[in-house]
Amino acid sequence: MKNIETALVISTSPQRGNIFVGDFGSVGEALQSAYDHMVTEPGLPQTLMLDPSNGPFEMDAPLEVWQSQTRVTSTGGLALVPAPGYTGPLLTTGLRETTRPGEDGLLSNVTIDHLHLDGRHQSKGIVLRHVQLSNFHDLHVRNTHGAALRLSDFCIENLFANLILSDRTGNDDEPTLWIEPENTGILPIGGATQDLGNITVNSTYFSGVMIHFPNNDALRISSGGAPVELSRRHRKIQFDGCFFHAHGGIKRPLVTLEDCFEIAFLGCQMLCWSQNGTVLAMGAERSAFPVGATMISHCHILGMPGEDLTSVGIDLRNVEKGTGVLAAFGNNFGSHDGRLGHAVNWGDSPGVQASWAANLVHTQKAPFLGREPANADVSPFT
Repeated sequence: MKNIETALVISTSPQRGNIFVGDFGSVGEALQSAYDHMVTEPGLPQTLMLDPSNGPFEMDAPLEVWQSQTRVTSTGGLALVPAPGYTGPLLTTGLRETTRPGEDGLLSNVTIDHLHLDGRHQSKGIVLRHVQLSNFHDLHVRNTHGAALRLSDFCIENLFANLILSDRTGNDDEPTLWIEPENTGILPIGGATQDLGNITVNSTYFSGVMIHFPNNDALRISSGGAPVELSRRHRKIQFDGCFFHAHGGIKRPLVTLEDCFEIAFLGCQMLCWSQNGTVLAMGAERSAFPVGATMISHCHILGMPGEDLTSVGIDLRNVEKGTGVLAAFGNNFGSHDGRLGHAVNWGDSPGVQASWAANLVHTQKAPFLGREPANADVSPFT
C-alpha cells in the first residue's frame, strides 16, 4: 500500500488505485481493511476513495466508518452492491475502542459523499449510529429491501443534502428514510459507559432529499420499541426542499411522525397517489408519547384524482393537547390532478391547538374532519 497526497484509492481494477480488492479474501474484507489501514497508519490521507472502474464492489459485509475526521467518497459510477445472499446494510457508522470521540463522545466530523449504492432488492442501504456533526451529501441509494437510510442510535446534529432514495426502496416493515433507534440510552465509549438518555436524533437538517416511488412509507420518525422520556423525544429536525413521492400501493401514511416535536417541513412536495391514503400522520396509537409542535410551511400536499376520495392531507392521530401542536402557513392542499378527499383530520380529542393561515385547499369533500381545534387561529380554508 503506497501513500498518495489526497486520498487512499481502492479499486476493482488491478491497474488502478493503491489497493486492489482481488488481493483480499472478500470485497467486504478488502474495503474494511483499506479503511482501517487508512485511519491507523500515520501519514496517510484521511479520505478513502472507491474506484469501481471494473464494476461495483460486491459487499458481503458493510463498510463501517468508525474514525472521526475521515471521508469516504468515490470516483463515480455505481460503487456498492450486495454480494449474492447478503441482506445487511452496505455501509454503516459506529464506535470502536480507538475512535477519537467528539464533544459528546460520538464519532464526529465524518463526510460520506458522492456514492451510488444499489441494494438489488435484497440488502439495506446505509445505517448510521453514534455519529455527530457530520456531513452526508450527494448520495444515491436505490432498490433496497429495507430502509435506504436509517438514522439509529445517537445520530445528532448532522447535515444531509442532495440525497436520492429511489426505485422501490423500503419494504412492509421499514420505510425508505427511517429515524428510529435500535437500542437505548447507554453508550459504550473506551471501555466505559456514558448515559446520553434515550434520544436518537436532534438538531438535524435535511435539504434536497428526493424519495421516489418507495415500496411503502417514505419517511417515519419514531422511538420503536425503545423506552423514551417525554423530554427526550426526537426533536429539532428540519426538512427543506424535499420531495416525497409514492405512486400507489403503500399501506402506511406517506410520512409518519411519532414520539417527536419541533419538526419542520419547509418548501416540500408530498405526493401520495392514493384514493384513500394519508399524506402525513401525526402520532400513532403505538406511540409512547404524543407528537408536539410541528411546522409545515410553503409545501404542496397532494393526492390523486378520482371519485369518492377519502384521502387526507394531515391526520392528527396522537398529538399534544393544551399547547400549539401544528402551524400550517402558505401551503397548497390538493390540486386538480392531485386532489385530496380532505385537507386535515383534527381528530375527536378536545384541547388540540393549531394555527392555520393562507393555505390553499382543493378537496373533493369537506376541508376539515373532526373537532375544530380549541383556542386556535384557524383562518378561512381557501
